[in-house]
Amino acid sequence: MGATEMQRVGFEYIVKAVLEFPREEIEFLRDSALTHYDAVCQGTAIPGHGAFLHGALVCRDGELLIKVSWTWRELDLCLKILEMAPFASMAHADEAEKLSLVWTLQQAFRQALQEMTIESNQLNTDHSG
Repeated sequence: MGATEMQRVGFEYIVKAVLEFPREEIEFLRDSALTHYDAVCQGTAIPGHGAFLHGALVCRDGELLIKVSWTWRELDLCLKILEMAPFASMAHADEAEKLSLVWTLQQAFRQALQEMTIESNQLNTDHSG
């Protein structure tokens, strides 16, 4: 068997969800990430590689509505962060408001992930027959 040359056999497209949040929701996610047990989740809120929550706030300093473009992985990390958010000690809101926000964000992220999966499947279907 001889070696073969690399060949391009197609393209694969990565879908991102474009979302708009009130600033306080991104701050809530960031604060929840900072107190999360997992270092990857914490890293989303600390300056450095993979700090998409930190970046969303710093790059749009002063804006009340923040528009982001996030990958499936980033949304999935937000869901993981939100799993622990009800247990974190934060001064954002009373317990009922915090739980309502967690539930609302979880539903929005799950819906976005479902839509992204459908879009990705449509874009990445092999049409070569």
